[in-house]
Amino acid sequence: MKWMLMAPAVEASSDIRIAARTEFATTSDITLQNLRATDSAINESPCGVRITLRSNTLVNSRLNVCSGSAGAGR
Repeated sequence: MKWMLMAPAVEASSDIRIAARTEFATTSDITLQNLRATDSAINESPCGVRITLRSNTLVNSRLNVCSGSAGAGR
């Protein structure tokens, strides 16, 4: 199953975290799209599989994702 988050905005201290737990399969097939993050962060830890970041706007925010994530350089 593929999940897609298309929320309008995340603000101050409401970081988005893509994570995993050892008792579950690796996080996979996640897309974060059209998101505006202000004074927050998008964090991926540990690295997932087929994680896509597309058309997101970061305002005074950090992008802490694995280098293999699609859109990680934006």
